[in-house]
Amino acid sequence: MVFRSSATANEKRGVRGASQGCERRDACKHAPSWIPGRRRYQIGEAHARSLGQMAGALHQHAQTIAAPASDAIKSWDARFMCGMGKKDGLHSFAPEAVELVERVSVCLQRVMATLESHECGLINADLGLHNVLWHEGRAGLVDFNDAGIGPYAFCLARLLARIQSHEKGQGLANDLLSGYREVAPLPAAYVKWGGLFEVAAEVFRLNFSAARVVNRGTTLQAHERRMVTTLSRRVECLDL
Repeated sequence: MVFRSSATANEKRGVRGASQGCERRDACKHAPSWIPGRRRYQIGEAHARSLGQMAGALHQHAQTIAAPASDAIKSWDARFMCGMGKKDGLHSFAPEAVELVERVSVCLQRVMATLESHECGLINADLGLHNVLWHEGRAGLVDFNDAGIGPYAFCLARLLARIQSHEKGQGLANDLLSGYREVAPLPAAYVKWGGLFEVAAEVFRLNFSAARVVNRGTTLQAHERRMVTTLSRRVECLDL
């Protein structure tokens, strides 16, 4: 299935992509299909709004379908959202980061226990410009490799965390949220706990970076070290 939304765009260099379908024909009503498009990593207000519309449509659609069995797909629980499966790499260079990951995981477990069933469902969990193709002013979502069952708030938070890292990121994030609201109400869990889910998204990225550092035998980059400090401060400021 391909999700698209409108936007004005001067398309930049990229690739053609295909949406991922089910392995068995009888497992999904929609067969895989190739879509044209180009990736772009510099975006404006219209693109951000379009991304929000796409995310809103994706989450809205997910609520209308039956989720696969939990043993057949990833489960984005509190530990997985924090990248706990990759945390061993943190011990090598930043012990304080391990404490940060543990703390965020515990906070997420408490929040997850309060969520209503409709606040979780089938999510992409890896929304970002690297998984979007632009064609004729429309955004097409590709790559569902990390799809699983989890809170819509986390899926939205991962996208926002990536957009906020761009120049004028906060403004783009606001445009993205506006686009989302044009399609569907913001996830209730995001409205209440958005700051925590955004920190979790950054912690997941930190763990992922740590694993790559260990595999390559290099030292942690200064950017990641600053991230540990910044995230620790953000957690302190959260009303948990």
